[in-house]
Amino acid sequence: LQDDYRMPSQTFLDGFMAAYYQLFEQSNTEPPNIRLHDTSNQTMQQAYENAIAEGAEMVIGGLRESEAESLMQLQLMPVPTISLNRLDRVDTQQPVNLVQFGNSPEDEMTQIADLAWRNGHRNAIVIAPDNNWGVQATRSFDTYWKQKGGQLLGQVSYPMTVKDFTQFLKPSLQIDLSEDRGVQLKRFVNSRLIYTPRRRQDIDFIVALGYPLNARQIKPALEFLYAADLPVYSISKIYNGVEQAGLDRDLSGIQFTAMPWTLPGQLVNELRSDETMHTAYRQLYALGYDTFLVHRNLDKLSSATQSPLFGAMGVLSLSQGVIKRTGRWGEFNQGKVAEVIP
Repeated sequence: LQDDYRMPSQTFLDGFMAAYYQLFEQSNTEPPNIRLHDTSNQTMQQAYENAIAEGAEMVIGGLRESEAESLMQLQLMPVPTISLNRLDRVDTQQPVNLVQFGNSPEDEMTQIADLAWRNGHRNAIVIAPDNNWGVQATRSFDTYWKQKGGQLLGQVSYPMTVKDFTQFLKPSLQIDLSEDRGVQLKRFVNSRLIYTPRRRQDIDFIVALGYPLNARQIKPALEFLYAADLPVYSISKIYNGVEQAGLDRDLSGIQFTAMPWTLPGQLVNELRSDETMHTAYRQLYALGYDTFLVHRNLDKLSSATQSPLFGAMGVLSLSQGVIKRTGRWGEFNQGKVAEVIP
């Protein structure tokens, strides 16, 4: 809690403790003792061993991907352990007692692929930031979509600081090729010829990923580039639960996998803490909230009946040592968000 992960760690912990206090204020159950171990001054494995030596009955953490990797290397894991980062590796056998949970985009990309396939779409373009989660989301969609029999016609990777999306989108939409054809026609046919470029016509839909600030630029850029008719899907990072109708009008028509707590009438009171928080931090807060629910209900999730858990981030289920999320669907319409059943 004392290095560059201090704010993310504190935000997660705030969400965890919100669920903690909510439960024990509403029941006569004796709350468990919680002890923090700071991984800024010790390794994850050292913190884990110290927690076990102190008699911990369950261990939760850490937030860094490297810490999740470190937990995977442990030969002995004597108590249930919830890792807060979901690894997409298949080359390492997961230790017994380890459960992976996190805000991975993988489940949401699967939901998008399933809906697009049901809607009869087969050819996609993915637009995503060039950061870790953007790369992970694109890779996850690409793998699953091809397994279903679909084609990924193009991948657009953009920096978070981008100001003009048109230059990033033109190649995948093949607008640049169409513009070149127009130049050639004017040169050899008629210099006064009025030529309107055309996008490629084999695209069925677009997956546009980004936080609100970037996403609000993507949809207008697509419309400018003659792609206004294409369905656009996104994930929960596009919306943080705070209605901003004036700013979100440019997102109209986008359907996205929504965390239940961001939808009208679904907000958990404890998740109303700070509407000024960046979407990433509000989702960390929700992750903390749901991690407390998972830790309290791990036996139910692990039982033969595999009872699902209704959390702030979605319906949670346990499969092969991984907590998976199934979100709801939201849609932007004139700057407002409504839940939809596609």
